[in-house]
Amino acid sequence: MKPKAIEIVGARTHNLKGVTVAIPQGELTVITGVSGSGKSSLAFDTLYAEGQRRYVESLSTYARQFIEKMARPDVDSIRNIQPAIAIEQKNSVKNARSTIGTATEIMDYMRLLFAKAGVTVCPNCFTDVREDSPQSVAAELLAKFPNQRLYIVAPIPRGDAKSETFRTELMRAGFSRIYVAPAEPKSGGKPPRGKAPKAPVSTDSSRPFVDLDGATAADMDIAFGADTVRLLIDRVSASEADRERITTSLAMAFQAGHGTVETWTADASPVCMLFHAGFRCNTCGKEFPRPEPNLFSFNSPLGACSECSGFGRTITIDWDKVFPDRRLSLADEAIATFNTPSYKANYNWIKKNAPPADVPWDKPIEKYTRREWNNLIYGCGKFEGLKSFFDWLEKEKYKVQSRILLARYRGFATCPKCEGTRLVPEAANVLWGPADQSFQRRNIYELTRLSIRDLLADFASVRLTPAEEELSGRVFREILSRLTYLVRVGLGYLTLDRQTRTLSGGEAQRINLATALGTALTRTLYVLDEPTVGLHARDSRRLLEILRDLRDKGNTIVVVEHDPELILGADHLVDMGPRAGSHGGEVVFSGSPDSLAKDGTQSLTAQFLAPRSSSKVEKGVRKKSKEDAKAPKSEVRTQNSELVITAARFHNLKSISVFIPLHKWVCITGVSGSGKSTLVHNIIYQAFNQHKGLAVEDIGQFDKIKGFEHLYEIELIDQSPIGRSIRSNPVTYVKAYDPIRKLFADTREARALGLTEGSFSFNVPGGRCETCEGTGVTTYDMHFLAEMTLPCEDCGGRRFQARVLDVHYRDRNIDNVLGLTVDDACDFFENVPAITRRLKPLQDVGLGYLTLGQNTSTLSGGEAQRLKLASRLATEANGSRVMMIFDEPTTGLHLADLAVLSGVFRRLVERGFSLVIIEHNLEIIRQADWIIDLGPEGGDEGGYVVAVGKPAAIAAEPRSHTGRFLKELL
Repeated sequence: MKPKAIEIVGARTHNLKGVTVAIPQGELTVITGVSGSGKSSLAFDTLYAEGQRRYVESLSTYARQFIEKMARPDVDSIRNIQPAIAIEQKNSVKNARSTIGTATEIMDYMRLLFAKAGVTVCPNCFTDVREDSPQSVAAELLAKFPNQRLYIVAPIPRGDAKSETFRTELMRAGFSRIYVAPAEPKSGGKPPRGKAPKAPVSTDSSRPFVDLDGATAADMDIAFGADTVRLLIDRVSASEADRERITTSLAMAFQAGHGTVETWTADASPVCMLFHAGFRCNTCGKEFPRPEPNLFSFNSPLGACSECSGFGRTITIDWDKVFPDRRLSLADEAIATFNTPSYKANYNWIKKNAPPADVPWDKPIEKYTRREWNNLIYGCGKFEGLKSFFDWLEKEKYKVQSRILLARYRGFATCPKCEGTRLVPEAANVLWGPADQSFQRRNIYELTRLSIRDLLADFASVRLTPAEEELSGRVFREILSRLTYLVRVGLGYLTLDRQTRTLSGGEAQRINLATALGTALTRTLYVLDEPTVGLHARDSRRLLEILRDLRDKGNTIVVVEHDPELILGADHLVDMGPRAGSHGGEVVFSGSPDSLAKDGTQSLTAQFLAPRSSSKVEKGVRKKSKEDAKAPKSEVRTQNSELVITAARFHNLKSISVFIPLHKWVCITGVSGSGKSTLVHNIIYQAFNQHKGLAVEDIGQFDKIKGFEHLYEIELIDQSPIGRSIRSNPVTYVKAYDPIRKLFADTREARALGLTEGSFSFNVPGGRCETCEGTGVTTYDMHFLAEMTLPCEDCGGRRFQARVLDVHYRDRNIDNVLGLTVDDACDFFENVPAITRRLKPLQDVGLGYLTLGQNTSTLSGGEAQRLKLASRLATEANGSRVMMIFDEPTTGLHLADLAVLSGVFRRLVERGFSLVIIEHNLEIIRQADWIIDLGPEGGDEGGYVVAVGKPAAIAAEPRSHTGRFLKELL
């Protein structure tokens, strides 16, 4: 029986033109097409939006009151839809407490594993801590001292009471004998467990106790002469027949001794055993909290470090800023803070007061021992330490110069109390390891800072015993399963303690995908937005297998994607087009990927998936690649035209040295986690900011960088959101809205109504709708769900008052104009150069399908990046001293749009710009002038330079994963 299909009939959301299409249930469907053709409108704004709306309808009365306001997708009908989950390509997490472990729920299972199966180890004695009970103590005594005579003793503190008073109280309570411990210390300290005392105090070794009834003064001195008085509870033989009596006596001893019991063997060299009813070390008596899940959570007051509140970092003096180059010694003036005329004399202060043996003067700072470093920072002898200098500055904060100096050398540093673990010290004392000892027992922090790949390898080798299986087997298998999914989606190089907010959009999406796989839902509709973003070509096939696994569980997968690997590997393909914006919104093809080329349509996707030789664009690129391959090396490396980075070492970079030619198109490539972003963001970009005297954060270590003198500016054009303002949109970002407002204000209708340019602004009062303050929407806090944003009830989402909307320019009001795509707006305003000149760069970077008034917070990372590029194209002329850094600018681009973006890059190089592009897309990589390929793998196995050179040179390198795939294209 043929499975049902989700039937979408008459979809008209955004630019969709009455689309009717069937999406098979239980299959993997890819929706593709040129950028702006309506893919997201169909997948997210129609299909997922309706699934979400139907879900909210099933909720409480409180939630349903918003349903009437929640707009239905503009569609005639959607039949056979399943519960929907959207996994979008954006990282919306900003909370510093969120980590990969918490986002994937692995930490929840880790906390359960350590709480149920972890063993607390005393940091002083290195022995396992346990909670003793009468039953457990009885079992141990019977096993260790079979058939031996034992004394069960309850130690209690004597206090300040007089001996006679104390005896009376004890006898009234029913105790008649005091045990006299051999070699009792004067301090009354507890005898160590398992140690034989040297000599008895009592003269009668056969009777090491005193009867309180009728005791002499000498006996009283012996019984109460120490700070601890030991009540003799029972004299028993450690035999199985007396187990019940032993257990009862131990229970009485625990009660009398306030949770502490001693047992002594009745022989010439007695051995003492010490037991605690509380969770304490039986050797030193130190008490520990009982392991429970919240003890291992840095989001709980019970588990969070009190110093840093569970963040792992505190704001303090950043010693990396104080010592920017640790290869220098104090004699070489290594302390940046003192290298000013005002504080130069402080070097003499150190030299005069710090003993040379404790604070070496001529030794490089990087070679200081831990003791020497602590002496320099915290002081020794007469020298009070550098910390005292900054403490003095704190007292001088009423002076402006002191506040400026403190701010310059402050930063986030690892918490000194928890050392970055985020947890209380007691959590670090709990260890877990398998009984088969396949790996050494570790605490929870040691496991979470391993790479996910290494952690999975350790866990995969574990074989649980039947007892371990019963105690924690289910929890362990859940952790193993989720780690496996993380590795399979290409994130094995990350660690569980990595902050979620530091992930790229593609990494965040794959985290969500792995979490979805771990939940094991069935008969669910998953809608994904370009899951291959940030993935190397090597890993795309792995991702395809993951999606097929999700499909095989009975789920329906709908993916918006441009990657050929996923397009050709889908069960069903929907191609949108034929073009973008108002020229798109139609289904060009629907069927199996194999039949796309045979269909005979004018699909751009079909053209680019055809054999390489049939593509005109490919031929042009192929010709250029051959020319590049023949170019001599000196053509790239010219005099005084390069950045030279020496010994870059940060995160996983292995002290690499590379050069980057200026005024060229340079691609930094490698598998995910190979160190690309670290090299570009943390080394090059942050080092340039430091060179310019700007504030820097997370700057990497390196020996030196030569060539910054050739650059006036380095601009990082990354995928971070353009702004959080809901009023920000493309037309305002490229400064095209000012001439549009002027155009409307100059119309006859506007002058008659007394409207000015400000009346057509949604940022200031006057003409905007004051209910929504020009945003066009109202946001509702749903408490139990994400915030719900709905169109404003007064203006209907049109942002302006009715009198402003009555003003028309060429039959369109201001709201109609904001609804135009960039392409349509360029046609509409073709006779107004002041507007088209500013909109044209948006077309040049492939964003002609965006509407002028679209909220920039709705843009993907790639769209936001290209919008920033467009704003620079509109203003920059000569870029001979400007370097532009791009981080995967092809995100969201169809194969047909790559030629447009490539043309922009080539024009920038011709205008003198230096381009550094982090990229996985082979079409962009193959056109580069120079390639630096990092790897060979991700995480700890990455951070090396695998190959450097032109595309042909990279393709010839057998160790390069990038070269292997590039070779197929060249």
